[in-house]
Amino acid sequence: DHSAHIFDFDINPRKDLVLLISNKEKADSLQEALLAAFRSSTPGRGIIFSLYVSETLGIMGHENAKQLLSRARAVAAPSPHTALFVMVNRPKTKDIIQACEAAGNMGASIMHGRGIRHTDKAGSIFRESFDVERNMVLMVIKKEQEEEILQILRALDKSDPAYALSVSASYALNFSKFSAAE
Repeated sequence: DHSAHIFDFDINPRKDLVLLISNKEKADSLQEALLAAFRSSTPGRGIIFSLYVSETLGIMGHENAKQLLSRARAVAAPSPHTALFVMVNRPKTKDIIQACEAAGNMGASIMHGRGIRHTDKAGSIFRESFDVERNMVLMVIKKEQEEEILQILRALDKSDPAYALSVSASYALNFSKFSAAE
């Protein structure tokens, strides 16, 4: 994996991200089943967290992001963590992660993807497709780090959107019993 040569840390490209959208009752049952199946005494091999889809809020690209953020937080139940999703051009991924680590963040998941570029042309939401390779950097951060990290991200480059979502629950897991079979 070429990413291992770019970053100053090991990247395990065999990890999977599972994204499920469900009603709260089914999501709670599934989360309990996954916790029971994956629980072990060795920490640091994975994480499960849940988000309320109704809380999705784009931070960048809005003139009054603070007002949007405070309005969303007033409705949501308080949480000690925030999930931060940052879309970034691949060469800037290392800068984003290093800046967030300098602010106290302890890790990130990097997902490769492609995107849609917005233009000022009126008429549709997705106006121009492109093949620029981008990464989505996913971080679960402490609530008290949120504003500082968002300010750092805004200062790095205003053209890359970041989305902050309140996490309703988070658990550290060990997936080593699955990694051993590979």
